Amino acid sequence: MSLITRITPALVRAWRPCSRYTDAARADYIDLDAIIPGGITPYDLADRRRVRAVPVADRLWALRHVIPDREMRLLACTWAERALRRDRRAGREPDPRSWAAVAVSRRFAAGDATVGERAAAWDAAGAAAWAAWDAAWTAVGGAKAAARDAAKAAAWAAAATEVRQQLRDVRRVLEASR
Repeated sequence: MSLITRITPALVRAWRPCSRYTDAARADYIDLDAIIPGGITPYDLADRRRVRAVPVADRLWALRHVIPDREMRLLACTWAERALRRDRRAGREPDPRSWAAVAVSRRFAAGDATVGERAAAWDAAGAAAWAAWDAAWTAVGGAKAAARDAAKAAAWAAAATEVRQQLRDVRRVLEASR
């Protein structure tokens, strides 16, 4: 896969961002033709100061189409490890299956793991995630609405911080490919 040097509105539409994003419905969504009429470099798209009108989640979605699979997989491993370390620092030891899945994914990116190993690690990590969800759901079952709302606000703030860090990570990958 060769690195795309310019992301244009036509290219984004060709990637089919969502079934509702059509030329007719464009006024209800982000009007890329107005925001980036001649296109934008992937690096500039990753820089949140350059195109403030495009939500961060949409930028990451578009950049997924630009960054080669191997580098994207390694970025995802970095982000997963960061989240696991954050849980550990918060006193919640992550499930070993999650750490193992990240390790297998890194090996897969290096060509040292099979598709079968990757699938098995994915299934195990999914089972670990559902187990954690069930435990959390049970634990907050009796929580008051205010505590739940505060936890949700804190989670959104943490997610926003993580996404900004992910954009910085993406910019480093793009800089290395210049």
